[in-house]
Amino acid sequence: MRVVTPEEMNAADAVMSQKYMMPTSLLMENAGAAVATYLSENYSKSTKMLFITGSGNNGGDGWAAARILYAKGYSVNVLSLCPESKMRELTLANFKIARQFGINYSVDVTLSELEEKISECSVIVDAILGTGISGEVNSRTQSVIKLINSSGKNVVSIDVPSGVNAQSGQICGAAVKADALIVLGTVKQGLLFCPAKYCYAKMIVDSISIPQTVYDETSDFKAVYSQKEISSMLYVRDPASHKGSYGKLGIIAGSTGMTGAACMCADAALRAGTGIIQLAVPQRLNAIFEVKLTEQMTVPMPDNNFGALISSKELIDFSDNKTALVIGPGLGSASHASAFIPEILNVYDNSVVIDADGINSIVSNPDILKKGNCIITPHIGEMARLTGKTPEEVSRNQTQIAAEFAKKYNVVVVLKNYVTVIASPDGKIVFNTTGNCGMATGGSGDVLSGVIGGLCAQGYGRFEAAVIGTFINGFAADIAVQKTGTVSLAPTDTISALKDAFLRLYSE
Repeated sequence: MRVVTPEEMNAADAVMSQKYMMPTSLLMENAGAAVATYLSENYSKSTKMLFITGSGNNGGDGWAAARILYAKGYSVNVLSLCPESKMRELTLANFKIARQFGINYSVDVTLSELEEKISECSVIVDAILGTGISGEVNSRTQSVIKLINSSGKNVVSIDVPSGVNAQSGQICGAAVKADALIVLGTVKQGLLFCPAKYCYAKMIVDSISIPQTVYDETSDFKAVYSQKEISSMLYVRDPASHKGSYGKLGIIAGSTGMTGAACMCADAALRAGTGIIQLAVPQRLNAIFEVKLTEQMTVPMPDNNFGALISSKELIDFSDNKTALVIGPGLGSASHASAFIPEILNVYDNSVVIDADGINSIVSNPDILKKGNCIITPHIGEMARLTGKTPEEVSRNQTQIAAEFAKKYNVVVVLKNYVTVIASPDGKIVFNTTGNCGMATGGSGDVLSGVIGGLCAQGYGRFEAAVIGTFINGFAADIAVQKTGTVSLAPTDTISALKDAFLRLYSE
């Protein structure tokens, strides 16, 4: 599903009106119908519904929904926070229709009147602010929001919980906490990020008759994928295939004290369906890897006294005949990665996933990525080191920073966080929302790099592998956490659940 900024949503509305001749009033009618449909499907006609509306088009959506429900026999009451003279054109039009219908309403209500009506209702419909808010909401509206949040009533917000910045996801002083959010058109970018995502328990999206192609005309490609959409992207396996059909992945990883990172990466790649997996590991640690790994093969490589890989002809030659590489998990700061990564990229043309210490090793030389065959998977701290920004700056501007870095260095960026931003050099952005806080532990990134690397080895395109791999990694963790809980979830639990994740996706 496409994701847009508020500005891009406004552009889509304009195209619908000017190019496709759909009046804005009809879009508002569709919005009202979407809200009314959800409410009628989830609440009985005896439910007392209170609509709280503002002066803008979000308020107009509320008036339209209230009228539709009233016509169906529902008990509705509408309280406007503004006088009639302050209502925007379409909101005023829907207010006048509702008034002619005989709907119970009050305009320019006081806080005491609002408090009284809230006490009498069962469901509150928030139609106050919508997507236009950016600065802090005024004190009166903050008081209204606090009344709603402290009411104990079921709350349904229209398009955006009032008080949420739909661009950034920040709270503008105060924001409604909704039990359900009815998103109109398509998902607004800010809704995916914290703290906005804490402002609704569930999200329902209604197209209001705007086709996805309109967003192609009016916005950059930004999307969030469903399970069904990811399922449709998976390759179908040929019954007559063999291990060579599914690629040969090379993993350059591991050092003293961090053999586990390399092994988790290799195990995840195996569960992702990779045909052959070989690990280039420090020679003095090879015996440990021989014990820890069963299905994958190890190739001992020259190392130093710290048990870390050094630059060598053997290591450069390791990339020969590999359909993809993963470089980084557990390499350690004592490795010569800053020397051998550029040497490998100079001679290797297939996809390369660079993770963990591999990323730290290229901080001073990111230009080596410009060849165009790399995927990097930094967390917020690693991205801060790559860009020279603070972690707070990266966290606040994830989308922009990932997109700019991808374009500048011709690399696919998988910027990991509670919402992972995947950016391609050509400007495409995908937001991944699978996964949970149980993944906030060392090793989760090694699993992800193994899944993405394994998909690359099997022939998936770099951006495609990053999108699918990130989704599946989080999906597997969501499956695993049902048995472990978030506190006890381990990366190895996610690896074990990868088989269930793929099984569900292939059964979609």
